[in-house]
Amino acid sequence: TADYDSPKNRRAIWRLFDDVKSRSGFDIDFERVLVQVWPSRDGGCEMFISKISTPVLKGKTGEGGARYITYIYVFEGLKNLLCVCKALVHRAYIKPSQVWHDEGKWYLFLEGEGGKTGLHQFSFIEEFATKVNEKFAPIIFEHAVPIATQGAVEMLTSFI
Repeated sequence: TADYDSPKNRRAIWRLFDDVKSRSGFDIDFERVLVQVWPSRDGGCEMFISKISTPVLKGKTGEGGARYITYIYVFEGLKNLLCVCKALVHRAYIKPSQVWHDEGKWYLFLEGEGGKTGLHQFSFIEEFATKVNEKFAPIIFEHAVPIATQGAVEMLTSFI
């Protein structure tokens, strides 16, 4: 068996992923993956890696050269997440959004402008949730369950 809880094994697996990326371009950064490992008849093992979800929202350039980045918020309960989604709809938020769930925590991914504008456009959300560094997205995708990988804000607002 491959014990991913072992730091030694985890480092070996990520070194393998890095090697595969450099040789083939198969990139699993910011992706949820399924890794299947079987013993090989000739000794060693055979490993199959499949991407299984939508990638994290990546930074893009919008109108007027504005740089869009991903903002991630974690909510302790569904009620606050629904309130924020409703507020975003009232503010005419129409950019991509995703929601993921893991052990009672709800993760909201939003796309917004970078720089000072970006800091202010979602500042109200911090009354309801905690901002998460976008570097944690791969960990969230690894452990959480996707609730809505497209149009999450609009979808969740329809339940209110």
